[in-house]
Amino acid sequence: MVSSQFLRRALAGAALVCASVVLYWVWPAPVPAAMKAAKDRKVAPAFTLQDATNADVKLSDYNGKVVLLNFWATWCGPCKMEIPARIQKNINLLSLEGKPAPVLAGVSLSKGKPLLLFFWAHWCGDCKAEAPILARLKAKFGPKGLILIAPTQKYGYVEGGQEAPPDVELRYIEQVRQKYYASLVDAPVPVSEANFLRYGVSTTPTLVLVDRIGIVRQYRPGRMTYEELHAKIEAILKSPRPLAR
Repeated sequence: MVSSQFLRRALAGAALVCASVVLYWVWPAPVPAAMKAAKDRKVAPAFTLQDATNADVKLSDYNGKVVLLNFWATWCGPCKMEIPARIQKNINLLSLEGKPAPVLAGVSLSKGKPLLLFFWAHWCGDCKAEAPILARLKAKFGPKGLILIAPTQKYGYVEGGQEAPPDVELRYIEQVRQKYYASLVDAPVPVSEANFLRYGVSTTPTLVLVDRIGIVRQYRPGRMTYEELHAKIEAILKSPRPLAR
């Protein structure tokens, strides 16, 4: 029979509470739309686990702080790729809206026009489903100044999970773009892992709306409906134009 001590250590090894748990002091600030109001949240279940040095880690030790738990495994390749972006995503959910948009490698975020950033992946079914919505928005708001940019990144494989060198994957990305995103084909497509990390893109699609002066007004991992995006874009376009300098 497996001992409880063995199970405890196995759990700690396979789903270790990440040693780099991101902690923030909670400062008074507006609650982002993606977060539930305090009255609607539930108390996290208490736990005590051992870390890699056999020291106890208790959730209660961090009372009064915001805690991001990242459960991962030593054998998990996607964990190694996604942990940094996933941590950044949670940071962005808490703090990015209302701040200047991070630099986007491979393209200039010129001020003066609103931007819709559509982070996608060649394997992503939800991204393909979002494309017709973005095409409708582009057709309506493009003449009013909206610019659509569609960043993506390489993953090291192509269709069917077949491993591929960068040049082969880049060709595959272009094939996917022409096949599934023909209505958006004129949008710039910077290919950069750094962009995904900087914007915390561990979920595709991720949609980011930036106003005319370069401030992030919407940060949303996951799909959005036409109505949701329409309302956000319209509000940005109706806001006063920045004064020329």
